Amino acid sequence: MKFRLDLTHAEPLPIKLCVSQLSWRAVASWNACLPGVAIHGHMVVMAGAESVEVEKPDSTILNFSNLQKSEALDFFSSLYPDLGIYHWAHLWEWLQHPTVKNSFPFSFADLTEFVHLHISRDFEIALAHFWRAPASFQQWALDKKLQGRDLVALQSWPQALWSQSILEMIAMSPLSKSDALQCIEWLGDLAGMDVDFSGVWSMPAAQWLQQLRKLRFAESAARDASAKNWLAAVPKAKGLSWQWVRQGDQTGVDIRAFVRGPQELERQLESLKKLFSAWSGRGDLT
Repeated sequence: MKFRLDLTHAEPLPIKLCVSQLSWRAVASWNACLPGVAIHGHMVVMAGAESVEVEKPDSTILNFSNLQKSEALDFFSSLYPDLGIYHWAHLWEWLQHPTVKNSFPFSFADLTEFVHLHISRDFEIALAHFWRAPASFQQWALDKKLQGRDLVALQSWPQALWSQSILEMIAMSPLSKSDALQCIEWLGDLAGMDVDFSGVWSMPAAQWLQQLRKLRFAESAARDASAKNWLAAVPKAKGLSWQWVRQGDQTGVDIRAFVRGPQELERQLESLKKLFSAWSGRGDLT
C-alpha cells in the first residue's frame, strides 16, 4: 500500500456496532489473519476479513474514526487501486445512502476526482442500469473486469429487454467479453428497430453474434449473400480462387493464385479479365 496508517490511532470496534458495511468482493490483498478496517464506523470489507468476520458479528475490527477526507481518500484508494464497474456501482449506491452520506469522510464525487476518473452522463447511466442487471451478470462483469464505458449500450435498452433473462443468458454463455458486449449493443439497436430476435436464443451461443449481425445489418447481409452467389458462378482458371468477403464496413473480392507456369498465368489473367467485366456490370456491388 502506498499509504500507511498509525495503528495507535485505531480503536477496536465490534462488527455489530458498525454504522454500515460496504459489502463486495474485495479487490485488494488482505491477509486473513489481519482484522477488518472501518473508517468513521463504516466497515470496509476486505479479503480475509470478508469470509471470517462478517459471519461473526462479535468480532472486533479496527476503526479509524479521526481520518480527515484526504487521509481517508488516500487510504481507501490504496486498498482498492483497481475498481471496475461492479465496484463503482456498489460505491455509487452505498455512498448515496443517508446513513453513510452523513458521516463518511468523502463522497462519490470526491473519490472519482481523487483517482482522476472522469464522470460523464453516460457513466452515471451505466451505473444506474447496472443495478437492474441480474446477480449472475454483475458477477460476470466483476470477473471480466468491465469498466463503465463497456456498459454504455445498456442505456438504449427498452423496458421490454430488461423484463427478459437476456443478460443472465449472456453471463452464463461461453462468449468472450468483446463478443458479449457486442451482443448487448446490437440487442439495443434491434429493439429500437422493432426487429424480432427471439429466435436467436434457440441457437448455440457460438452463433448468437453471427445471427444478431445478420438481423442488425439485414440489408448488408442480403447484399453479401447475393454477391457470394454471383461470384461462385463466375468461371475461373485452374490455380485461381476468389471469394466475397466483408472486413468491417468494407466488402470486396479476396483473390488468390498459384501459378505453375507462363501458360497457366495467361489463363488466369483471362479469368481475371472476365471477372472484371462481370463485376463492372454489377452496379450494386461496386
